[in-house]
Amino acid sequence: MILQPKSLIQPVRFEDAEFAGKLDARRWRAGERNTRYGRSEVHGFGSFAVRRIPRGAAVMVREPLSGNFPVNHSDTPNTGRAINRAGLFALRDIAAGEEITEDYRFLPYFEQAIPLTGLPLVRATPEEYHRFLAVRGFGFEPK
Repeated sequence: MILQPKSLIQPVRFEDAEFAGKLDARRWRAGERNTRYGRSEVHGFGSFAVRRIPRGAAVMVREPLSGNFPVNHSDTPNTGRAINRAGLFALRDIAAGEEITEDYRFLPYFEQAIPLTGLPLVRATPEEYHRFLAVRGFGFEPK
């Protein structure tokens, strides 16, 4: 029997990803980024991929000195969050130059406030987030 090595960057099952979260945090502290900060067509400023980011990979955004989180809302986001990952991960392949987006309705699940956007966003339940991820092929098993 040949054992397949686990990916350090692209876990599909969250409960198998604790080691990936530690690697993400080390890469963040080292200053590695795969995004840049710039003007957004969605709203104000945002983060953009500087190179292709494969599905499941960590998306490491650079927070500006203002402390604002530089990722805009989308109803069809290209990133998501996992409790045991450091920050965001790609829900699908993200092309170089593409804006990084997430669905703000899921932020309270990660104990973060929904930013004021002027949009009628309603806080989603943990179950809705699990379904959202499952549709995109990411497994999640509550402990």
